[in-house]
Amino acid sequence: MRYGTFYYDKSIGRYDIIFEDGSYYGGLSCGTGFEVFINNNWINTGIEYDHSTNEWYLSAKGLNDTRIDGLVVRI
Repeated sequence: MRYGTFYYDKSIGRYDIIFEDGSYYGGLSCGTGFEVFINNNWINTGIEYDHSTNEWYLSAKGLNDTRIDGLVVRI
């Protein structure tokens, strides 16, 4: 299990993870599964893209309006 932080990589047009050691995941695709740390809990989710709004969102119930940038993630 690796721990990191979400950020939007403008050069590839998608979210990525920067890990604690400074390496990168390499760009997340729709359906990629991971866990995010929210309110002191790890929540299993994935990332999706809504073509009608051109926005990325977390797929777990109740998280689709959660701001993704800066979230702590483990994958």
